[in-house]
Amino acid sequence: MKKALLLALCAFFMLPLASHAATTQPVIIYTVQTSSSNDGSRLWVTLDVYKKTGNAQPVRLATVGKVGEYPTDFVLSPHHTAMAINLEKKIELLNIATKEIKTIATAKYQFSSMSFAADGQQLVVMDNVVGNAPFALRSFNLKDGNEKTIKSGLTTDFTKNAAYLFAAWRNANTILVTQGCGDAPCSGHPWYVDTTTGKISTAPTYAAPTPFADVVTSYTADGCNQFSGVTANGVKFLSVSTGKQIGSLYNKNWAIAVDRFSPDLKQVLFYNTAIAPSGTNPSDCPAYPKRYYFTMAFAGHVVTKISDLPALLRSWNADDTGATVQHKTIQGKETWQIFRGNTIILTSTKGLEVRGQFWQ
Repeated sequence: MKKALLLALCAFFMLPLASHAATTQPVIIYTVQTSSSNDGSRLWVTLDVYKKTGNAQPVRLATVGKVGEYPTDFVLSPHHTAMAINLEKKIELLNIATKEIKTIATAKYQFSSMSFAADGQQLVVMDNVVGNAPFALRSFNLKDGNEKTIKSGLTTDFTKNAAYLFAAWRNANTILVTQGCGDAPCSGHPWYVDTTTGKISTAPTYAAPTPFADVVTSYTADGCNQFSGVTANGVKFLSVSTGKQIGSLYNKNWAIAVDRFSPDLKQVLFYNTAIAPSGTNPSDCPAYPKRYYFTMAFAGHVVTKISDLPALLRSWNADDTGATVQHKTIQGKETWQIFRGNTIILTSTKGLEVRGQFWQ
């Protein structure tokens, strides 16, 4: 009897522990700009890299960046165990569990973009600069340390006077390369590159890192957009493989922004924000416009309002938690805030950037 009672009590007290252990928590890897310096040629920054799990206090993982090493890009590995950091002339790999950081690649020219293969064992990097200059599309095997050049030549192999950026894996052996144009209109064409043979082939003009492309179809005046004065309120969706339209969204009274596609490619997640009348006083514009999230199913074009964004992303097994950064001047101070949906996660008067996120 006593033994049965003891077992029952153990089972009772173990239940909450088992439930807690199974709880999925959002993890954010982010950076804080701690300092900057100017050597007369450009501004250089130093960043602290942090990991924040759920509601726990952030943990500092590393410090990167100094004169001669500008941290331009951070890419999380598929299994969330490491982060590649592009310092332009070299790439460092940060072990998220141990905080160990080591150099894995040195640039021949200048690293512009990079991406992990699906197994996390290979990092493909575009090594080039703007203009009619040499480039090398290079692959680094993180397991055995071997390196190979997939393709090298001049950027005119693609389009004259353009820096091309690695965009996405299309399948196990093919990557999409697109033109890096900054704020200028892109006149170049996207290309496919076979990582085994190095063969370059033309990609459709609507090719995108995802199997679907979203193309803005209409804009409307927005008094709170201080840059262009307009905002998108219409978008159409194209199949990258066929170029056919599979759906569209339009709202006369609300701005529309596409967030992502569902893993099964049957839905799109998007959000609306309010549109301000022309002539609105900038002081009357909200620092962070509220976002109203929706999904649209391509079959039947059924639109559903989303009240719990993290729950939706978990159900989609999304590789991120929906965290975004917004930067505004509030009461005369530059302020950065990390949001998840409309919930504020972190606030700082130093530059914040989300560099990676996942569920664990």
